[in-house]
Amino acid sequence: MQELGTTSTVQPEVLAEVYLLRDLTPGQLAAFAAACRLVTCEAQELIIREGSTGDEMYILLHGEVQVSRKLTMLAELEHDEISKTLMTMTSKEKPFFGEMGLLGQKERTASVIARMDCRLLIIGQKDFEKLCEDDPKMGVAILKRIALTAGERLLKTNKDVMKLTTALCLALED
Repeated sequence: MQELGTTSTVQPEVLAEVYLLRDLTPGQLAAFAAACRLVTCEAQELIIREGSTGDEMYILLHGEVQVSRKLTMLAELEHDEISKTLMTMTSKEKPFFGEMGLLGQKERTASVIARMDCRLLIIGQKDFEKLCEDDPKMGVAILKRIALTAGERLLKTNKDVMKLTTALCLALED
């Protein structure tokens, strides 16, 4: 990833489009932007590796990324890895990922790869915690959006597990 420097090139109206930041005032958006780094990455570049550690959250401002998980528990052994694409995120929605790193979960649960050239905002755990200390209302607004998104993702995962369990039960009955 290539760092572009300050976030002054990110317009407040662009940040206001980010679901995570929709409840923030213009001043809070400016404070959030000041705590972030703006980076670019090339198509096919690995942004997050499943199993690695990290404490940063990413916001996709431009481009498209693919989120995937390994389908094997034998990652340490030499063999072909099989991955399952969980979702594709486009900058149209200005999505965020890696948010669990801000909340103390250091191990990454999925890999994220750029499907095209991307522009991302990155905020680290320490910078996020400082923002929350300096402006608790902003912290609550952002954490509420993170919790809502995590809940939606958990519901989808539960539905997927139920489908797989049902399919396995039906297959084993035959």
